[in-house]
Amino acid sequence: MADRGEFPTYVTTSPLTPVNAVIFCALFTEMNWTRLYLLHDTGSSPYYGLQASFLPLRIPTNCRVQLTRQQFHSGVKNVSQQLQPILRDFNSKSR
Repeated sequence: MADRGEFPTYVTTSPLTPVNAVIFCALFTEMNWTRLYLLHDTGSSPYYGLQASFLPLRIPTNCRVQLTRQQFHSGVKNVSQQLQPILRDFNSKSR
């Protein structure tokens, strides 16, 4: 994962806990990543929504990562229309 040209993005479906928040912060620092983009499916389990709402509080304050959160609902017919502006926003903030 050290080759940012080959691996520019890190994706997980796991919630961020206080214990691994420090580990993730260290990973972001090591990889020189400055932005964290959270895409939350509001049609998924309420547990993940709760995790997403607490995410900014769990990232250590000395972790120099800018968090952007977006929401969409995967259970609707026009999910691709919902995702297009989100992906454009992501593209404008990430490489």
